[in-house]
Amino acid sequence: MQKFIFTADWHLRASVPICRSEKQDEWLVFMEKVVSDVINIAEKNGADIIIAGDIFHTYKVPSYVLNMLLDKMLCSEIIFYIIPGQHDLWGHNEKELTKYSSYGTLELLAKDKRTNIRLAKDYFAYLPYGGEEVAGKKDSDMLIMHRLIYSDSFLPKDPHSAEEILKRYPYSVIISGDNHRGFVYERDGRKLIVPGCLTVQSSDFKDYKPSVVLYDSSSKETTRHLVYNKAENIIDEHIGDKENDKFSSFIVILKSENKFNLSFEDNVKQALENETNMDVKMKKEIIYYLKKGVDYDSRGI
Repeated sequence: MQKFIFTADWHLRASVPICRSEKQDEWLVFMEKVVSDVINIAEKNGADIIIAGDIFHTYKVPSYVLNMLLDKMLCSEIIFYIIPGQHDLWGHNEKELTKYSSYGTLELLAKDKRTNIRLAKDYFAYLPYGGEEVAGKKDSDMLIMHRLIYSDSFLPKDPHSAEEILKRYPYSVIISGDNHRGFVYERDGRKLIVPGCLTVQSSDFKDYKPSVVLYDSSSKETTRHLVYNKAENIIDEHIGDKENDKFSSFIVILKSENKFNLSFEDNVKQALENETNMDVKMKKEIIYYLKKGVDYDSRGI
């Protein structure tokens, strides 16, 4: 039986995130150390690595970022199973993936079985980004996706809750990227694992400790392993300098509701129902951050 390191949302990039104090060269060194740490954890535990999307922060990164990753991957003997996230995709779709994106370079290398890079969909069940139908090796007991999923549910039969995802897709283990706050949700012996982000790139996550999840397929046990993280380099001096218009507009809507009552839940539901120019994913993010008590105007994104 195999062991796997589950990880996602690496968001490798050339530019230094606004919430970090590193200089350009220091940021590149930091990313390299993070990638090395993940590989070291996998090697020490005799595990292969599954990356559930958003390896890169943008669909195309400079060659030195891509080459750093390839050097680390190809010099290891472990197997890397990969899927794309929306940040890896040109136009947020998988068409002509190998033509335009840096992630596409990884897919091209995966075609050569002499390398240690594999397309996860050739070995496990796979839910394409933005899709509802399972593809890949459907008879696997493991499903991999990149979708924003929450550990708890705010609305009845919330399609983005861990409980509903487990109901909809009858797999023993489901791994998903996109939610940067990792968690493991278990129900009736089945697990939904969200590894969380690998690098902190928002000041809201200043106290968050990035990690990977080690999964033993024989014992079905999961254990978290912290990864290299220079928390002292995460800053919040930039708060208030940037504004997210969609979130700010929604707060205005909440404040201007004529029928505002004392129930927080009812107020949010009513405002969301009345807002028609916002997609479902954005509404779910609003619900998530409101529950966490985050000020949208100071998310630093």
